Amino acid sequence: MAKPHIPERPTPPRFFELRIEVVDAPIPLWRRALVPPHVPLPLMSELLATLFSREDSIDQFRFVRGGVSWEIPWPLVETASLDAYHAVLADGLAEPRDVLRYEDDWGGLWRLDLHLERVRTVADLLPDRVVVLDGAGAPPPCYVGDMEEYGECLAILADPLHPMHS
Repeated sequence: MAKPHIPERPTPPRFFELRIEVVDAPIPLWRRALVPPHVPLPLMSELLATLFSREDSIDQFRFVRGGVSWEIPWPLVETASLDAYHAVLADGLAEPRDVLRYEDDWGGLWRLDLHLERVRTVADLLPDRVVVLDGAGAPPPCYVGDMEEYGECLAILADPLHPMHS
């Protein structure tokens, strides 16, 4: 007698729960988000800009983990980096406690560390949705530059008697 066919249950979508921290920020500046592991790295770069309310155009970035880096290739420039156009987030992160460094030039070098806190299976979310869970700190206004300039900006804003305070 033949066994009855039992259909396989679809696997619920997996998400990376990431804590994304701005390196060298003068105040705690981070976000926690659920991100699908199959997000292409160029799209992840855009998502990071959105998470930190950046409106600048991002033409150059790279992701680094260990001795491996993924970046947008520049014409006529040879690097040992892998092409970010052919990579997804899961290429740089796999296990909880993995950390992927993100570097870009938003008017000054910004560095973010993407900490993989855990891999979650969330059946009630769409598989291509990014969900922000929490965070701390307001990002700097556009065109402030790097974290040192952001610290100077915060000091000016905190001091109503500063000549540049407006």
